[in-house]
Amino acid sequence: MSKAGPSAKALREAAYRRASPPLLEEGPERFGFRGEVWTRKRVRKVIKEEFGVEYDVSQVGRILDQIGWSRQKPDHRSNRRDEQAIKEWKEEEWPRIKKSRD
Repeated sequence: MSKAGPSAKALREAAYRRASPPLLEEGPERFGFRGEVWTRKRVRKVIKEEFGVEYDVSQVGRILDQIGWSRQKPDHRSNRRDEQAIKEWKEEEWPRIKKSRD
């Protein structure tokens, strides 16, 4: 009995891992994104469009680690973010800081 070769998906994944650094070096704007920031969601979309492979964003993070890249900006805000503290800081501290700079 002969052993089956790699699946088409596995071949696409291997091709992506080899081709991704040069592809990402072209920058996000080359793929229609605004700004020079790669997020996991953007990389995920490029992988799907260029290679036909769809990953969860968490897996994209692992792939980026493997090829020596990191996302450049968080996809979302921290769930520990204190909106009230931010509002108070903007209302109380920022005007004081801004005034001292003038």
